[in-house]
Amino acid sequence: MASAYLTRTPSGAGNGNTWTFSAWVKKSNLSTTQFLIGSSTSASDFEDIRFNANTGDLSYNRYLTNKQWGFDSSAYLRDVSGWYHVVVNRNGTTMNYYLNGVLQTKTNEVTSTSTGDFNTTDEVRIGGRPDTSSNTFDGLMTHVNFVDGTAYAPTSFGQSDSNGVWKPKPSPSVTYGTNGFFLKMDNSGNMGLDSGGGSNNFTTSGTITQAKDTPSNVFATFNPLYNYISGVTFDNGNTQYKSTATSGGPQSSAPATIAVTSGKYYAEILLDTFGGANPHIGVCPVNLTSAPYWGEGSGDIPMITHGVNYNSASGGVTVTNTSQGTFPTFTSGDYIGIALDMDNERVYFSKNGTWINSANPSSGTGYFDFSSVRTDTNEEWVIGAGAYGGTIWRANFGNGYFGTTAVTSAGANASGNGIFEYDVPTGYTALSTKGLDS
Repeated sequence: MASAYLTRTPSGAGNGNTWTFSAWVKKSNLSTTQFLIGSSTSASDFEDIRFNANTGDLSYNRYLTNKQWGFDSSAYLRDVSGWYHVVVNRNGTTMNYYLNGVLQTKTNEVTSTSTGDFNTTDEVRIGGRPDTSSNTFDGLMTHVNFVDGTAYAPTSFGQSDSNGVWKPKPSPSVTYGTNGFFLKMDNSGNMGLDSGGGSNNFTTSGTITQAKDTPSNVFATFNPLYNYISGVTFDNGNTQYKSTATSGGPQSSAPATIAVTSGKYYAEILLDTFGGANPHIGVCPVNLTSAPYWGEGSGDIPMITHGVNYNSASGGVTVTNTSQGTFPTFTSGDYIGIALDMDNERVYFSKNGTWINSANPSSGTGYFDFSSVRTDTNEEWVIGAGAYGGTIWRANFGNGYFGTTAVTSAGANASGNGIFEYDVPTGYTALSTKGLDS
């Protein structure tokens, strides 16, 4: 939703003194302020709930010329790999904020008895605020609830499963009131459909894609918090990597947010734009700290780049394979598949559905062996990609999209976890929390 949002203008006013907002969100961009919900008549008359830039803390703001009411959260919310459940409610002159079912401490609180723009006839936006086109939400959002007239606790919208993990309730038992709504985001053709019974549907502005990533099954993305990234921008929920550095500048590699010690995993990464300067893709230890890009240090890795095996530069350890063969060149539009076998310490690569070295990950032939590089069986490894010179990578870790472009014709996937362009090798699954449990 980086430049998209959902909008609705109520036909009548509700209860401006008592309401509840509940949503499950997965953050991507930490550098800008981003609205979860906002309503306004002007830049000096507005009400919103937002994530603030850099610290990522959540805040509530009600302005009418100056700040009438508001607070900040005491906790910094900088996790881009998992989901947060946010609940904010107002009951007359009392406001509460909950995170993942737990009541939070508020800071910098300003209190008031005045009503806001919520539950009036002013336009309301999910992922934005009507008086500005800036600071739209960049990430994922699901099970967005707004209740008119009742202040509900988080247990009305979430519950702990048998493992103690906080998860959404599929059908909250709440009374939504005049202007309340429940946006499940489960209808790809109508993301603004109200499932709360009041037909308070929203209109989509911009392009909103439906992801497989949910609080119950979190998929990997590129990790923008990695220590050795520079000259890179991320977009589309951190599934797009764009190098902003010119040739000779910093060359960075972005790993996935999920690291693994065992199991077999499959991912596809599209070379959307070939910048002409060493686009590279592969796997490495999550604690690799010797270089700003993979293949440059003593913790070297199995990786392929434009036409060569780039795994022994600058004194790195040579990684062996059964039949190295000839490495292909890359160009814009090529899909690179990665099959990572952590159980046997092997990795396989494909280009546009054809496995390099005539490999067969299902039977275990044509692999690259990294057992000599891995220090111990508890060492975590990640999949990732990098480059400089304007190169753009778009990763599909199972969400079924390369950026905002959907898989055109899904390949076979015996594990049933994720959607990919090409067939997933037998015994492999998507890099997700469900995949980790398989």
